[in-house]
Amino acid sequence: MLNPPKGCPFYQRCEYSMKVCKDSMPPFFEIDENHKSACWLNHKDAPKVGIN
Repeated sequence: MLNPPKGCPFYQRCEYSMKVCKDSMPPFFEIDENHKSACWLNHKDAPKVGIN
């Protein structure tokens, strides 16, 4: 895509999406040595919700 929409591509279908998800693509957060995740819920200041 030349002009992808801003924000996370899963914003509209994620039950935990927040305003920041719509506005900004999240960076990669290191979960462990071999696992990274691009989700704002992994940010240290994110609300704690029931996901694994």
